[in-house]
Amino acid sequence: MFNLFKKQLPKLIIWLLLALSIAANSIEQKIHLQQKNKI
Repeated sequence: MFNLFKKQLPKLIIWLLLALSIAANSIEQKIHLQQKNKI
């Protein structure tokens, strides 16, 4: 069980990083849109 988890861990980390970067991009875009609307 633990060996399997250790094998899958790099994939999980990569997926987490991908999800985080996508979320960060969408948040940045929302902030930029809000700033444009304010001006």
